[in-house]
Amino acid sequence: MRMSMTRHPTAHKAFHDIVAIEREINALFVHAAETSTEVQLLMLKMAENMFAKFRKYFRRIEDTNQFLLVALVLDPRFKLKNITHTCLQVLQYSAEEAKAKANSVKELLVSLTDIYRTSSSSKSKKSKNVKMTGKMADLLEGWQKALAESDEVVVESEVDRYLLDPIEVPPKREADSWCLLSWWKTNGCKYPNLALVAKDVLAIQMMQSKRQRKRRQKAKESLWLYQKQKVKMKL
Repeated sequence: MRMSMTRHPTAHKAFHDIVAIEREINALFVHAAETSTEVQLLMLKMAENMFAKFRKYFRRIEDTNQFLLVALVLDPRFKLKNITHTCLQVLQYSAEEAKAKANSVKELLVSLTDIYRTSSSSKSKKSKNVKMTGKMADLLEGWQKALAESDEVVVESEVDRYLLDPIEVPPKREADSWCLLSWWKTNGCKYPNLALVAKDVLAIQMMQSKRQRKRRQKAKESLWLYQKQKVKMKL
């Protein structure tokens, strides 16, 4: 039921859940193979059925919705390093394969950020640029020149700045209550366009319970009846 929660984001947890479920099913195979009791044979049969259904949707990481990986990267406790770590240590990828997977996820995140930046810049009002003159202009020009000649690394990309910033490590006493949305609300000003991506990606609902599906269907029907009645009133 955690995956179908509506009051808290779950998209960033989905990839870890998928990997954990696969490991649990594989553990059933190993445990059942060690003994041949009737109970273990039943567990083996259950594991086979579960594994068949699991593989129907999650055969490879490439078959998984890539937005789940983007959502994981948008969790500052994990970022891109966790995808590389999971691919190497859990999924048994080679170093080249893990690096390629991490790069593809980063490219997707960069593309999304560029799209949101273009959209937000087109909506924002053009502000009048005030050209500085005099000593202030000379001061800033000298600084820009010194910066260009120095070895100082200037990171312009929002995604690179976010990934290069330290991993968030909440205190143990706050680990269970730590809120991802609160973090983005506080730190989003440092990555304005990336925050827009996080706002939409983290809002993706992974699953729906039967009650939620019925509620949504009822809402759609009510909206359809309202619109139909409104059209009749106009006629």
